[in-house]
Formats: sequence, C-alpha cells, structure tokens
Amino acid sequence: MLEAVGVLAVMGGIFGSVLGVAAKKFEVKTDPRVSNVLAVLPGVNCGACGFPGCAALAEAIVEKRANANACMVAKSETRSVIAAIMGESINVNIARKVARLKCSYPLNDAAKLYEYQGIKDCHLAVTMFIGERLCNWGCFGLGSCAAACPFHAIKMGSDGLPKIDYDLCTGCGICVSECPQFIIELENAKQQVHILCHNLDRGKTAMDVCPQACISCGLCAKNCPAGAIVMTDYKNGGSLPVLDGEKCTQCGLCIEKCPRKCIFRCAPIEGAAPVIPEKTDDTGCAACGLCGDR
Repeated sequence: MLEAVGVLAVMGGIFGSVLGVAAKKFEVKTDPRVSNVLAVLPGVNCGACGFPGCAALAEAIVEKRANANACMVAKSETRSVIAAIMGESINVNIARKVARLKCSYPLNDAAKLYEYQGIKDCHLAVTMFIGERLCNWGCFGLGSCAAACPFHAIKMGSDGLPKIDYDLCTGCGICVSECPQFIIELENAKQQVHILCHNLDRGKTAMDVCPQACISCGLCAKNCPAGAIVMTDYKNGGSLPVLDGEKCTQCGLCIEKCPRKCIFRCAPIEGAAPVIPEKTDDTGCAACGLCGDR
C-alpha cells in the first residue's frame, strides 16, 4: 500500500510540474489597464456601447477599438479618469441626450385594423400586418422599449404610449435599438421643438390612419427662418421633415404653421444625467434585462 501511495505521489508531482510549465508557457498576459478601466466603468452591463458588457468595453478601449467616451452612461468624471488611464485628452463635456418618442397620438383613440391579443412584444406584433392599428408607422404600445430599458426609465402610460422618466433616462439608447418602428430617437436634452410623428404616408392616406399624422406638406420647412427643418425622402417614396437641433432657434413658427399639429414644444430637460446605481454582485445574472426587474 505504501508503494501505491508513493507512486501516486510521484505521478502527482510529475503532472503538477507539467501543468505548471504549461501554464507558464501558454499564459495569456492581459494589459493591467483593462482592470483599471473596468474598475471605474459603471458596471451596469447595459450594452449601449455596442459591446456585451463593461468588461468587453474595457478591453476594447485599451485595444483602441473604442474611445474613452464610449460608455453612454458614464459621468464626465468617469470619462476623464478613463482618458487619464489611456494617456489621452478628450472632450468630456458632452451635451446630455435623452430618448424621445416620435409618436404622440393616444393609441387608445387610434383607428384599429384588428384586435391584437398576442404576447406583449413589439417585435412579434410587427409580423402581424405591421401591428393592429391602421397607421403602419406609429407605436405599437406593447412595451418592448420599457422591458428593455436597464434603468426602468420607461413605463407604459394610460393612453397606450410609453412614458419616459427623464429623472431616470441616461440616454443609453437601448430603447432606440429595441424599437422595431424606429420611432425613438436620442435628442439633446435642452431641445424644445420636436416633430413627433414618423408617418411616411402622404396626404389623405396619412389623414385616414391618424388625426395627427404628418402629411409631408413641407410647410414647417418652408417657414423655418433658420433653415433648421428639411424634407427628407425615404426609400419607400415617403418623406418627413427632419429638424436640426443645432440650427433650431426654438422660435416655434413651425408649430404654428403645422396644419396637423404634430410639432410640439416640450420643456427642456434640466440637470445632469442620473447617477448610475452602484455595482451589484448578482450571482448568475447576465444583465440581459429580459426579466425587467434589474
């Protein structure tokens, strides 16, 4: 028995030595800056930067595949620290952006093609005759944006439209990429004039599907003294007015001239982006947001 134990001990020593040499030989060295950058990132793993999580973003920043400003929800102080770690100089005073819904007519009052009773998911609804409402371009009201928001900044309102809480909105853009109708956009938080319709139908066709639909008349663009609105053509043949927030003087003339009343003046969002919650150690949580209760 002692001989067997001795043999096993010798074999264990040999295998341990081999494994030690192999570990040394095939060691993958990591840049210490990766852990330094990761330590200052918010750690919410929202994916707004385009990478799977904060760890992947930290690697991308160090490998020069992303810049120090890549984190959409990081505060200016955090961006400054990341830039210092990378030995870079960047502009950290970026104007705050928030999500805006480009659909304003209450869905509860909108004309319907049929009664949708499926799963509350906009991506599924879009496969069913492009939703239950006659307007093919508006909000479905099924809350995929609210479910995807990692900061719980979107709730569904009593009128069927998503409501954005700007005390919680970080401007991460997750809802923008989640919306299959492409009617959520990130805009400067201080911008006051907003064109809140994305209907690409023209004239009577637009009027028939929504009382507040843009009819592509172009009066807003023609009357804008600053030239901040241009009519943009789309592949399907439709066109929409697009407002340049940098040129807009907030005069409101377009609001007065719009015959469909789909241009609104909204109060500017004051203050900095909300503080991101501290990192948590949720064992097994991949931070995908599907549970809707992060």
